[in-house]
Amino acid sequence: MKLTNSKASILGIGLMLLATLLFPFANVISKTLTLTFSVLFIIWVRFFVASIIGIPLSMYLYRHKGLGEIQYGRHIIRTIIMLGYVSFVLLALSQIPIADTMGAFFISPIVATILAVFVLKEAINRIKIISAVMGFSGTLILLQPGVSMNIGVIYALIGGILSGIFLVMTRKVGLTTPPVMTMTIQSI
Repeated sequence: MKLTNSKASILGIGLMLLATLLFPFANVISKTLTLTFSVLFIIWVRFFVASIIGIPLSMYLYRHKGLGEIQYGRHIIRTIIMLGYVSFVLLALSQIPIADTMGAFFISPIVATILAVFVLKEAINRIKIISAVMGFSGTLILLQPGVSMNIGVIYALIGGILSGIFLVMTRKVGLTTPPVMTMTIQSI
């Protein structure tokens, strides 16, 4: 079934809304899991499950198409960055409350906005600058630096920085690799 542009847009909006609504649940589950399991085990399970889903889905979706010009070097770097950001966020969740973890982690969009200018050659405009400043201000309000700075917050900040890099790398590899294939490559 071929989707029209309007149907594809509605589907995209719906999937983004669903992901946004599920994000807090994933954080709660991750926080709960860190109380029982090691961060390394949680990461392994996450990648394993993603590969179980991604490999058959990629085989089905791309069975009649070549893999195209997949730049494996970029995918390997992107995967290592993702592994780092997930590890640091899980470490943060194991040390501090979810709200503090997410507050520090939300430095990610600021990093991505700045890097996109240099790596993706995106134009910076007033709206992007205001959005980045407002986002960073919100992060500062949540964190109250100097009052609650501890190793968990540092882990979350590192995770946020790596996530921002990961987001830009995802956009970069997305120019040549379909999304499901990108997910599959990062999982294996």
